[in-house]
Order: sequence, then structure tokens, then C-alpha cells
Amino acid sequence: MDKDVQDNFDEKSAFEDALNEAAEYAAVPKSVTKRIGPTLFETVNNPRSATKIFEKEVADSGWCWPEAIALLRAEGKKETLKNQCEKFISFVMGKWYFKGQLFRAARVVGKRFPCIEISQGPSRWPCPDHADYDGLLLPSDTTYLRENPLRKTLGCKCTFRLINKWEYERMKNQ
Repeated sequence: MDKDVQDNFDEKSAFEDALNEAAEYAAVPKSVTKRIGPTLFETVNNPRSATKIFEKEVADSGWCWPEAIALLRAEGKKETLKNQCEKFISFVMGKWYFKGQLFRAARVVGKRFPCIEISQGPSRWPCPDHADYDGLLLPSDTTYLRENPLRKTLGCKCTFRLINKWEYERMKNQ
């Protein structure tokens, strides 16, 4: 990320991007996301309220998310619209959080943090996008995270962490 982008990071725009990406993935009607986007951003710190708002909007549209239903079945939970909506809001929040993480990481990379480490999150199934990179150290200037973003799919719980130069030297010598 270049300096202009770093200094002009906008939480609301990042949230809107996350919402639109998640909505496209989950086949949420664009009219719904356009109508409730600003309201969801205002309630973002209260997932219950956000879920209720989203559920109210999609209830009449006949929206159904097959991937969320499959995940709910695997978790032994009821396949209700409310539970699907909770999964969707959680998915949006994860994508938004990742965008913020990536922004903060871009501000401190370089000499202080030469590497990033990708880690699989707590999940029953390995993430198909990042399984091959679990525990791998990548140069911090890599475009990997932009090309393979975290939280791209519902089942992705992967994270990354910055490795400082001292930890990197210690890992290299082991």
C-alpha cells in the first residue's frame, strides 16, 4: 500500500467494500445491501442489532444461503433465517476486520517486520485457499494477501501475523 492510501484509510468505505464482497459471495440482492449498508455500519459494534436489521430486510426477498445452511447443519444448529443472517453478519465483520488488519500491517512493514506468517484458524475443515501456506513465512512486501485475501469464503478463519526482524533471525537460526 502506498503512503497516500495508508494516510487516507476510511473505515466506512472499508466496511462498504466488505459488505459488497460478502453480499456478492452470498447472493444477497443488491437492492438490500444498498438500502441497509449505512444502517449496518452504524450498528456494526452490536452484531445482534445488525443481524436483526439484515434479517428484517431479507425476510421478504426469499433469500437463502446454501453454504451457510450446510455449515449450520455441520455444526448441528438449526437452519433458520436468523442463523443464516448471523453467519452473514459474522462473514462481513471478518472481511472488514481483515481489511483493517491489512491496512495496519502495510503501515509497519519493511525493516521492522520483514515477514508475515499465515495461520489456519480454528475450524473443522482446512481452508482451501490458505491450507498450503499454514505456518509459512512470506516476505512482508508480498502481494500474496492482496491476491488471496483472508475471509474470502465463509469457512476461512485464517489469520496472519507480522514477524519482527529479531524473531525472524531467531527462527532462521533454529
